Amino acid sequence: MVLFDDDGDVQEVATRSAISRTMFTEWFKINQESKVARSLTFDQFPRQWVWNRKLKRWTMRKRGFAIGRMYYAHPTLGERYYL
Repeated sequence: MVLFDDDGDVQEVATRSAISRTMFTEWFKINQESKVARSLTFDQFPRQWVWNRKLKRWTMRKRGFAIGRMYYAHPTLGERYYL
């Protein structure tokens, strides 16, 4: 989720470091780099990759299979659901 003031500068909001590297944007980057990652959908991805919060980067799991955590959006939430 990205929050900003109505009177804020659009360029400043778009270049914030907090939003420049999210789980979703880094998923796109790792898909460019890894053939294994490209074979997984976003909801399957946490089974084989883990999100490193400090580095803000996906890394391959070392201990094997695990069920990752995905955020849930109910269909009645409209735009959030369709994202």
